[in-house]
Amino acid sequence: MSEIHESDKNDEVAVRTETDAYKASSDIGKKLYAEETYFYKPWQYSDYEVYAATLKTTYEEINIWGNQHAMIRPGWKSENGKVYIPNIFAKVVGTHKNKSIYRKEMKFLTHEPNTLVFMGFPLFFQRKLKEVKRNYFFSLDIHGNIDKTKLMSSSYWRYGKLRMSVQNAIADRIIDFCKLHRFKNYESCLYGSKMSMVSGAMDLIKGFGININLPIKAEDIAKIKVFEVLCNLEEPLLKIIALFDYPANVPKVIVYDNGMMRNSKITFADAVKLSFMSSMGIDVIVYSPAGFSDIEDFIDNRYFDVHKLETVAYNLRYNKWFFF
Repeated sequence: MSEIHESDKNDEVAVRTETDAYKASSDIGKKLYAEETYFYKPWQYSDYEVYAATLKTTYEEINIWGNQHAMIRPGWKSENGKVYIPNIFAKVVGTHKNKSIYRKEMKFLTHEPNTLVFMGFPLFFQRKLKEVKRNYFFSLDIHGNIDKTKLMSSSYWRYGKLRMSVQNAIADRIIDFCKLHRFKNYESCLYGSKMSMVSGAMDLIKGFGININLPIKAEDIAKIKVFEVLCNLEEPLLKIIALFDYPANVPKVIVYDNGMMRNSKITFADAVKLSFMSSMGIDVIVYSPAGFSDIEDFIDNRYFDVHKLETVAYNLRYNKWFFF
C-alpha cells in the first residue's frame, strides 16, 4: 500500500466532485447573472467595492426614485468588482402650503424598508473613544497619512464582524474623509474646548522624544474628530449598511429638523455621519420646514441638493397619524 503523506491528505480532502445539476446551474448562472444583465442573485455584489453615484434631481424626483431599487435608477453600474449606487443626498427647505401633501410625501419615504428616521439633531449622543489621539497618531505612516493596514489590524478597529468588503469601504472612507475636502467651517465648532485635543496630541508626540513646535491648526483637530466619529459609528447606522443588498432597495437616513427639540443643533459629528452614509450609497434626506441651517453649515454644497418649497412653517409638529 502506498504511503499517503500529510500534504497528500490535505489535497485529497480538498478534491470535491461536481454534480451534473451543479454544473448546469453554474453555467446558467454565469450567463444569467453576468454584470451586463439586469438579473442578480441575492448578495451577488456583496464583495464588490461600493461607490456612491449621487443623483442630481428635482424635488419631485425624490419621490419618483426614492422607492426604486438601485439597479433601476439612472447611473447604476457594476464592473470590474466595483458597484456604483445611484443614491439621493438632499435637503428639503420649507413645506407645501397644503401640509397634508407635505406629510404624505414624507410618509412615502419614511415607510420604506431599512429606513432610519431622526427627529432632529444631534442624531446620537456622542460617545467618546478612549485614547483617540493616540490611536489616530499610531495609525499614521511616515508621511502623516492613515495607513489602512495599521488601521484595520489595530485593537481599536471595532468593525471586525462586518463582511470584509464593508470593512474595507469604511477604512477607505476614514482615509478619504480625514483629508477634509467634503467639509467646511469646522473651525467654528472645533476651536475652544477642542484645543486640548491637539495639545494632548503634541504632548503624546513629545513623549516619544520627538521635538515638535508646530502651530495648532483647526485641520489637525478636525482630522482627529473625523477619525473619532468614523471609528465609533453607532449600531443602527452599521445595521442598515450591513443589510444593504446593493442592487435592491436603497436604505435611507431621514432627518426631520423642525428646531423644536431642546438643544436641537447639528454638530460636526452629525455632518460627518450623514456624509459617510451618503458615500456608502445610502439615501440621505433632511427635511427643514422652517428653513433652519444645518447640513450646509459643515458639508460642501457640491455633495447634496437643496430643494425649496412654497412656504415655511415654524414649529411644525409631526403628526403620528400621518407619518413616523
